Amino acid sequence: MVEKGLMYNYKVFLPTAGIGSRVKGESNNLNKCLIGIDNKPVISHIIDKFHPKVPIVMALGYGGDYVKQYVEITYPERDFTFVEIDNYDGKNSGLGLTMNKCKKSLQSPFIFVSNDTIFEEQLYFDEIQYNWLGYSPIKAGSDYRSLELDKEGNVKKLNDKIKNSKDFSYIGICGIKDYKEFWKFMEDDESLIMGESYGIKKMLEANETYMTSTSFNSFKFTWYDTGNKQSLLNAKEKLKSEYQPNILEKDDEAIWFANNKTIKFSMDKNFIKDRVKRSKNLELYIPTITDYSNNFYSYDFIKGKVLSDKVTGKKFEYLLSWLDSFWLEFNLGKKEFEKFKLSCMDFYKDKTISRINLYYTNFNNMDSDNEIVNDNKFPRIHSLLDD
Repeated sequence: MVEKGLMYNYKVFLPTAGIGSRVKGESNNLNKCLIGIDNKPVISHIIDKFHPKVPIVMALGYGGDYVKQYVEITYPERDFTFVEIDNYDGKNSGLGLTMNKCKKSLQSPFIFVSNDTIFEEQLYFDEIQYNWLGYSPIKAGSDYRSLELDKEGNVKKLNDKIKNSKDFSYIGICGIKDYKEFWKFMEDDESLIMGESYGIKKMLEANETYMTSTSFNSFKFTWYDTGNKQSLLNAKEKLKSEYQPNILEKDDEAIWFANNKTIKFSMDKNFIKDRVKRSKNLELYIPTITDYSNNFYSYDFIKGKVLSDKVTGKKFEYLLSWLDSFWLEFNLGKKEFEKFKLSCMDFYKDKTISRINLYYTNFNNMDSDNEIVNDNKFPRIHSLLDD
C-alpha cells in the first residue's frame, strides 16, 4: 500500500565525483562533500532537505568509497543508486561526462544539486511540475553564473561567469521536468566539460527560437556556497550552532552528527574494527554501536551536555560510584602483567608525548623553561612529565 501524498515522479541527482581542487587542504583528504559544517558533512545538509522517500542518484569518483559508506550507514532507510565514474580527474573529465554516465539512472524528472551547495529551504514537494533554476539574490559578480529573469520570475537567460555581473547568482540547483529534451542536448561534445548548464542553456535557446515548452521558472534560495576556501569558511561561521560540541578536526578521523546518529569515521580500518570489538566488552558503559562498515561506525545520538560543562562535586561522586562495577580485579601472571604495563605506558605516556611533539611541530613551537601560565612560570612540559 502506497502512502497518500508520497508518490514522487522525480529523483535527486548528487554528483560527488570531482576532486574538489578549489578546497584543497580543507577536506582532510576526503571528498569535498564530506567536509564538516556544524559537525555535519555537506552532503547531509543537502540530503536532509528532501523527503526520505525520494530516490537519490549519486555519482562516485574521488574518495567515492568513503562517500558511499557514509550515506549508507547514515541513511539506511533511503533509496540510493550509485554510479561509479572512472575518469573523474583525467583528460576530458568533467561534470558533463559524469552526468552522461548517470543518464540511464535519470530517465525521469530530476533535481540536480551541486555537492557544494547548501540551502535552508525544505524541498518536500510531490512532483516536478515545470523546469526551474535555483538562484540567490546575491549578485553573481565574477565568481558565479548568473540568471536574467523577467518580471514574472521566468528565466530569460543563463549566463556563464561575467566580470562584475549584477544579476542574481545561479547556485547549482535546478529541477528538470523535460528530461528527454535535456538529455538530447547533453549528447553534444561541448556538454562534457560544462555540465548541466549546457543542457539548460540549449533548452532556453530552443524555447526562445522555436517557442517550445522547455522554458524555466526560478526559485529563490537562502544559499551557502562551500565550493572555495573563503566561501567554505564563511559557511562554517554562519551555520555554526550555538550548542554544538567543540570537536577538534583530524586528518584521518572525524565525528559527525546526522539523521539522529553519531557517526565516527577513521581511515584506519583496524581502528574501527577494534572500536566495534571494544564496544561489546564495555556495553554497559558506552553507547551501543548500531551499525558499522570498514571505515565507519554509528550509534544513536542523545542530546545532552558533556560532564566537563556541568560538573559538580555530587555529579562526579555519582560517576565514580556508578563506575565501581567497572573495576574488576584480575590476577595477572608475570608475562600478562608486563604486557599490561606496556599497554598502559603506550596509552598514557607514549601517546601523550607524541601529541605534545605533534603540537610543537604543527605550530612551529618548542618546549621551553620560560612558559608563563596565569602569571606563573612553569618548567618544560617534558620535565613535568618526567616527574
